[in-house]
Amino acid sequence: MLRAIFRFIFWLTGWKIVGQLPPLPKWVGIVAPHTSNWDLIILLAVKGILRAKGNYVGKHTIFRGPLGWFLRKTGGIPVNRSQKNHLVDTLVKEFNTRERMVFVSAPEGTRSLVPRFRTGFWAVATAAKVPVVMIGLDFKKKEVQVQEPIAMSGDLEADLERIYTYYRTVTPKYPELSFLSRREQA
Repeated sequence: MLRAIFRFIFWLTGWKIVGQLPPLPKWVGIVAPHTSNWDLIILLAVKGILRAKGNYVGKHTIFRGPLGWFLRKTGGIPVNRSQKNHLVDTLVKEFNTRERMVFVSAPEGTRSLVPRFRTGFWAVATAAKVPVVMIGLDFKKKEVQVQEPIAMSGDLEADLERIYTYYRTVTPKYPELSFLSRREQA
């Protein structure tokens, strides 16, 4: 039922999914740009439409009350970012012990302007030896763009530049809050 509702909402608002999730048993997804609360809503709709399995993390404060129940039910894991929690090590261990594992991250980590992506996704993908799937939220085109999986080279800066090259083509809801959009303007 929820899937039908999400499909109707996408149809009604003109959003579409371009590309498809890989049929691989293990991968790390990164979603960007992250400049709006709408990003999570759109991604949860995509997850429902595609019947995708996977986990994501979010700031622990949004996991309160009924919203917290819903976020946990859809694969959300609350994280208190003000404390050391060894999340990368925990996720790598999960990848290494499970037959199937998908973890999705918003590498900007916040809807506020940041100078660069946080690199936990890269550390997890590199240590677990799984590919990264870039997922772009293009508000200008009203597209959720799912890219082909890419292997990380082990060179953080080179991998980030390859990732940034793609995300510079994606229009966020609020371009002024995306360092990639601001780099283009400079």
